[in-house]
Amino acid sequence: MAWSGIAASLYPKGRTCHNVFRLEFPFKSDSNSLLNEEIKEAQKIRDAKVIFWDEAPMAPKQALKVIDLKLRDLMGIDSPFGGKIMILSGDFRQIPAIVENGGPMDVVNASICNSPLWPLFKKFELTENMRANKNEKQFTEALLKIGNGETIDEDGCVDIPDHCVVQGNLAEEIFGDLIAEKKFEQLTSRAILAARHDDVRGYNDEVMQMLPSEGEMTFNAQDAVKHGDGELHWHGVPQYFKDNHINGFPSHILTLRINSVIMLLRNLSIEEGLCNGTRLLVTDLRPNVIAARKLLHDGTLSAEKIMLPRITLKHDAGPFELYRHQFPVIPAHAITVNKSQGQSFDMVGVYLEKEVWSHGMLYVALSRTKSWDCLKIQLKKDRVNKTKNVVYPELIAQAI
Repeated sequence: MAWSGIAASLYPKGRTCHNVFRLEFPFKSDSNSLLNEEIKEAQKIRDAKVIFWDEAPMAPKQALKVIDLKLRDLMGIDSPFGGKIMILSGDFRQIPAIVENGGPMDVVNASICNSPLWPLFKKFELTENMRANKNEKQFTEALLKIGNGETIDEDGCVDIPDHCVVQGNLAEEIFGDLIAEKKFEQLTSRAILAARHDDVRGYNDEVMQMLPSEGEMTFNAQDAVKHGDGELHWHGVPQYFKDNHINGFPSHILTLRINSVIMLLRNLSIEEGLCNGTRLLVTDLRPNVIAARKLLHDGTLSAEKIMLPRITLKHDAGPFELYRHQFPVIPAHAITVNKSQGQSFDMVGVYLEKEVWSHGMLYVALSRTKSWDCLKIQLKKDRVNKTKNVVYPELIAQAI
């Protein structure tokens, strides 16, 4: 299993931790497991000899505690994880568990490496970067130093190689040649990464306009709210929710073109690799279905077309719940650095005019591809081949 859907889809019959242990979603500091001990899935867990958990550093320590308690309960053994062998994998240099409105120490305290269970694990270190080109020793060494915070200067910045810095239009640099030559199937092999959602949306709009306009379609969602009476009201939804973007939620108005790249926002079928974060290339657009081809792990596109339906999604909007009936996708020529975690690209554009603000973001952004030659980076105008890097040394030290 894995904490993220993308990582889970890399394994045969891989599933998310939420799916295996029926963890509440979104998972919060007081969340629990809803796994019923009588169902078939519980028996599969009882029968397992080893449990593999990938992207574990993305999970909060509460998740480790909940799974420990559930395994003790399922096995009837009051010892760590019910006596199961637990193998956790991941990289603490990457983006850790998100703590809403939390500061650096809140993030460090929420990490699994701050769990009372952490000292029970024996640590092993992998030594080869499997994503980078074999001859890119300098690149892989530079990434590790960035991830460890070893090369940060007195201004909190690190150096960026001259040839990676872009002065012109980042969207043109990354996608211009492919679109001009109509090599649309290769669009999924590239991406622009940014730290903030508004910049991601801006670049997606820009790249969408670069694509041929034939077959463009606009999809309007149906919205409803649930008040204290428990009834869904499909009329009178505040205009605020229609006009503004909600992170992790499809737009009320979704405009797509054929050959545009999209990303799923929900797990539709982990077994088929259709999970939160999966990228696809649109092949056809109809009022009630989107036809697309899935990006496979080797970088190619699936031969078969996948039909994506509209579904109803829920968002907790404070005093009431917002329900939106829409396709669970967003344009994904550009994605946030957080969403890129676990993904690989042949070429990456990194927008850093608005710099990174959290642990591991720069490390993740730069490590999504094979070498410095595959990176195009747009920096702040007042930076001369430098950009901010944020590393929480306490997190790295605690994890080791």
